[in-house]
Amino acid sequence: MTAYYLRFLPQYSATTAPLRELLKKEATWAWAPACSAAVRQLESQLTSPPVLAHFDLESPTFVTCDASNTSVGAVLSQLQQGVERPVAFASRSLTPAEQKYSVGEREALACVWACERWHVYLYGRHFTLRTDHQALTALLATSGSGHKPLRIYRWSERLQAYNFTTLFTPGRENVVADLLSRATPSPTPDPSPDTTEPELILMLHTPLQATVSLEDLQLASAQDSPNSALTSGRGGPRKFRRSFTLRPRILAMAHEGHLGIVKVKQRCRDLVWWPGLDRDIETMVKDCTTCLVSGKTGPPPSPPLQPLQWPPAPWKHIQVDICGELHGIPQHQRFLIVAYDLHSKWPEVVATGSVTTQVVTDFLASLFARWGIPDTITTDNGPQFVSADFAGFVEDRGINHIRTAFYHPEANGGVERLNQTLKNGLRAHLADGLPFSAALRCTLLHYRATPHSTTGSSPALLMMGRELQLPLDRLRAPTAPVAAPYQSGRVMDRQRRMKQRFDKRRRFRPPPFAVLDWVRVHRPNRNHKLLSFWSTPMQVTDQLGPATFRLADGSRVS
Repeated sequence: MTAYYLRFLPQYSATTAPLRELLKKEATWAWAPACSAAVRQLESQLTSPPVLAHFDLESPTFVTCDASNTSVGAVLSQLQQGVERPVAFASRSLTPAEQKYSVGEREALACVWACERWHVYLYGRHFTLRTDHQALTALLATSGSGHKPLRIYRWSERLQAYNFTTLFTPGRENVVADLLSRATPSPTPDPSPDTTEPELILMLHTPLQATVSLEDLQLASAQDSPNSALTSGRGGPRKFRRSFTLRPRILAMAHEGHLGIVKVKQRCRDLVWWPGLDRDIETMVKDCTTCLVSGKTGPPPSPPLQPLQWPPAPWKHIQVDICGELHGIPQHQRFLIVAYDLHSKWPEVVATGSVTTQVVTDFLASLFARWGIPDTITTDNGPQFVSADFAGFVEDRGINHIRTAFYHPEANGGVERLNQTLKNGLRAHLADGLPFSAALRCTLLHYRATPHSTTGSSPALLMMGRELQLPLDRLRAPTAPVAAPYQSGRVMDRQRRMKQRFDKRRRFRPPPFAVLDWVRVHRPNRNHKLLSFWSTPMQVTDQLGPATFRLADGSRVS
């Protein structure tokens, strides 16, 4: 190995003189202190400039690997200024299990281990992978399983992340990696039986990809029960009995691209047929874990509408939400904090430049000074409402705080619908030339004075016992105030009819899971595009309603 880098080692002859004396034919073997000093000096020179080079992004890169019966070694080198110089050396001993691999598998292990060890140098750029095992050049370079050993097939799949060219190097020229594979540190301990082996996980999640040829079909037909192949008509699909043994492999090949049920049926019907083929395809596609976590199956069905119980009096149950960020308006008014009384439909809104917990609690405190403290507040899971400060604020006042399920704003539907009405009104008034503050006041005034479609009365009448006077009301003769009638019957009838229409339109089906089942939660809002539409599996711990469940992490889903 030292002779391979002779040109980079100063005074090489003088340094190695004690060692070369031991190699003479008539010399008696006697390891002297001078020999130890020579070895230490060579080690120091090999691992320091000018031998080791800095990695150059533009220079051709080589990864040279080799394996012995007990260890693997590799060297990362580059062709700089016309000379191949090493960048890094690496070696490790094989575990007892790895020592039982065949020669080809040990050589392949050395290649995979070296590439992944120097991932930061190799990923995203082309390099040459050199090995002294000639058959391995074809096994690592070609895609598809073919007739590869399963272990080498999995390793070749891991190498597909890199852009490399495999090159055969004769063993007599592969001196550096060969030495590294034979002079290794202490043996690597055998992994613990409890350790999860990544290769085992990959093997369990790797679908059957071996190609089924016409010869395989004929052989399987002959080995199955008599007359298993009913027909093999020319130009049409080959027909088999349901006991045909190659059914799982054929289905896996048809679904290899993770297409939908219709596409897989089209591919199979032109080639093969057996009784229950369509049912087998539907079951396979619906049970495909890859399709489920990638979001191809679509969102779960909507639960039935669960109208909130109408509070018996004003300001008993309110909903609070944040509307914004609004654009095209002053910076200090870009957010709206909205409170909505479920009994009277009375809105309270304030425009603000920030929506911290302190700003929200100050707004609610001002409302409590005007209308009193409610029994219940419903919010979403915004950071303002899940903070410890907000929890202390409602706890100190004896308020029951209800948070909606994640990704289910319908549970806070009253204030969400109010937000839409506010934005429509603001848009219209701003188009008329009103400043934002005036547009907000005008929108709130007319909303509070207009009869609500659910109660049949205006929010002002149910909240304050009187109607608000608008400019148009001056055309009407003055009348004595009329006490607000109790609207419970009208609201209940309205909710009943709304539920009937909603459930009929959505075609509700009961949830297919129960307490203690494991589920995935659909996530429509993701941080980046490649994030899965579905969460990791979580266990259902409690059922809070007909279609609302509590999960093991404490969240609520519907």
